[in-house]
Amino acid sequence: MRQGKHVVMSNGQRIVTIPRHNPVNAFTMGGIARDAGLSVELDDVLMRRAARLTGLKSKREIVHRGVEALVRLKQQEKIRRYRGKLRWHGRP
Repeated sequence: MRQGKHVVMSNGQRIVTIPRHNPVNAFTMGGIARDAGLSVELDDVLMRRAARLTGLKSKREIVHRGVEALVRLKQQEKIRRYRGKLRWHGRP
């Protein structure tokens, strides 16, 4: 890590330069996040389809709901593995 007017950091594969002035411009921060690998590129056609089908307005909402649905689906898959393998003791 180097310091001066900017902080320069590297993990051996990526180099990220962050200005030391405060506040940092929003566009600059977006570039830093992208360069650091902190952003995700999404398929625009898929996002438009998801927005149209769900009525959700923002990409953040769409991604959040999608991740929630994926987690629920995987949890259900784990539960389904027990189908027919457990014995019920008690009232039906």
